[in-house]
Formats: sequence, structure tokens, C-alpha cells
Amino acid sequence: MTPWEVAVGCVWDGIVPDPLPHVDSGAPALDALRIAIRRELSAGRCAVSFSGGRDSSAVLAVAVDEARRHGLPLPVAFSLLYPGAEGTNEGDWQELVVRHLGVEDWEKFHVPPTAGELLGPSVLGSVTDHGLLWSPAVHTMVCWLPSLRGMTVLTGEGGDEILGAQRVTPLRAALSTVRHDPRRALDRRLLRRALEPLQPVAVRRKRWASNVSDLWSWLRPSAREQALHDVGVAATRQPLAWRAAVRSEPRRAAVRRGEVARRMVAGRWAVRLVDPLHDPAFVESFARQGGLLGWSGRDAAMHRLFHGLLPDAVLYRRSKAYFNRVYFGPESREVARGLTADVHPEWVDQDRLRHMWQADLVDAGVTALAQAAYLDANGLSRAGSRPAS
Repeated sequence: MTPWEVAVGCVWDGIVPDPLPHVDSGAPALDALRIAIRRELSAGRCAVSFSGGRDSSAVLAVAVDEARRHGLPLPVAFSLLYPGAEGTNEGDWQELVVRHLGVEDWEKFHVPPTAGELLGPSVLGSVTDHGLLWSPAVHTMVCWLPSLRGMTVLTGEGGDEILGAQRVTPLRAALSTVRHDPRRALDRRLLRRALEPLQPVAVRRKRWASNVSDLWSWLRPSAREQALHDVGVAATRQPLAWRAAVRSEPRRAAVRRGEVARRMVAGRWAVRLVDPLHDPAFVESFARQGGLLGWSGRDAAMHRLFHGLLPDAVLYRRSKAYFNRVYFGPESREVARGLTADVHPEWVDQDRLRHMWQADLVDAGVTALAQAAYLDANGLSRAGSRPAS
């Protein structure tokens, strides 16, 4: 991560120059996803990183169905459990999916207290080896990767980017609303929402900055102003056409760098991470299927792809787990308390930063700063000590 990325706690979403591989995929999107997952199942026994969320549940559902259709080994459903950690319990959702699919092999890995903390001993070992990676939580994989040594692990990564709302989605959703209820055509609020994707760039940038105006409270005023400008620029780069936006998602810098980081850490245990929802053939098929306007939202996309494979309650789920207290708990706060040297004082208010490190619920945006401060305080390289492979 660059010094500015460390300070703001995120990676600005430029588009990497290399395009996706050319794929001539005329297959329906679900068929393309089936092919991608079946290819991995055929190569050997796989695990599915299964949280109980919509994306990992969808990947698990397709994997189980494909294994049964083609007589392949059933995948292992692999779930991380954080006993007693607030906001992380997805047991009811997991049980619902497992029962619905008839999963036969479900491995539950109980993460020991503090093992997944961003400033815990095992995680800091990975930070020392690999340096500052996007995102900081990538290093927490070291607590469970040894359990899957040598395996291929299918993930639900990419669901938010590919299946979620795109720039044009408010317009598509408004048209769907009016089609079902023509009286809403004169609804001014609906009309304003529908026209947002068509507004000039300057207007959309200002709106984005307003939407995130409460972020980056640890930055000095001039740096915060720059961060708000940068996020507005990044957010308004997305193409208007739904199919073009979907095609661009896997090429975003944050996505590509996250993939590289995860595979770098996983490589130590010969774990091969595969993200079927970023498979080029699936992305291309899904983009073509959605066309110019796409679907009216995430629910509609989930229904179109996975209806019949998953319970409706999962397809239309609203809640999500959060792991802030797992990632920055008592051990991390104690380590952070001893980090007295300044870290990027030209941009960061040091008193505010240290106060935020001691909060009950730590903002994810200040976690890269904590790892950077640890490396600096111990005379370690932010680039890591282990050669990249």
C-alpha cells in the first residue's frame, strides 16, 4: 500500500490497464458459473469458504449441485466461527443453507480468541513477512489456512461487485417500479432517483462526497478534503451501461490487489483460492444477460441466478455479519497503546488516531495505520521480508 492509501485506509478504484481475457461465452450466466465450479471439482476435492452470506451460499449451492449431477466428490463446507464475538454469529443462516442443500461434510473452525486480531502475534508474523497488503484483514487468514493445506478453496469473493447495484441501477429500479405501478410515474422522489445516474460528473462527485462526509475523521482537514475529492472521482468512473460496469468490476485496482494479496498469503500453505464469481466466462455471460440496464437490484439478480438452489430467505437476505471487534479486540488495543511514534503526521491527526484505536468498535479505516505503525516502531519494512512469489 502507498503511504496515502495507508493514511486513508483504502485503495482508490482505478481500472488496471490489462483487460479481462477474451471469452466468447454465449451460455447463460448460471451455466457459465456451473462450468467454472465443475472444472475445480473435477481437479480434486475442494472446500467452499462458507460464511452463510448470500455469495458463499450461492457458490456452495452450485458446487453441491454440480458434484451430485456429475458424480464428483462433494465439497467441504468450511466455516469460521468466533464464539462470543458480537456481530459474527451467522449460525442460523448457515444451518438453513446446510439443511436445504443436504451438505454432508461441514467443517466448523473455531477461531481462538485474539487469533484473528490484526495486531495479534500470528497476524503480525504475516504482516512482517508480507508487508502492508490490501486489505489489512487478509493477514488474518493465517489462523485457518493450515487446516486446508494443499486444497482448492472456492470463495464467494466478487459477489458484492458483480451481483450488486451498478451506476445505472436506480434508473432500472425506477422503470421497474413504474411498470408495476404506473401511478408512480409522477412521483418526484422516484424521478430524482431515476435521473441520478444521468447527472453530470461534477454533480455526481458532489453527491458521493456528501454521502461519505462522515468518514475519515482521523485525517487533518486538508487531507480529509482531498480524500473526499478522491472518492468522488473514483466513484464516478463507472460506465453507465450495466454490462460495461459489470465487465469493469474485476479490473478495479482494489479487486485485483486484493486477489494478489490473498493468494500470496495462502501460498505458504499451498492453498489455492478460486473466486468463481470473478470467472471471466461467468462475468461475460452475466454482463451480456443483463444488457444495457441490468436488473433492478441485488435481490433481482440473486433470484434470476439462484432461484430453486437456495431458500428465498437467503436470496433476499438483508443482514450481514461484521468483524470489527474480532479484528481489533483487546490484544490489538493493547499493542496499539504502545505505538507512540507518529505515523503520517502530515495527513493524520495523531491524537484522534490513538483515540480511535482504543474505541470499542474500531473503524476499519485506521487498521492499516496500526499495522504500519507497528512495522515502523520495530524497524521493519512495510514491503515485508518474504520475497513475493
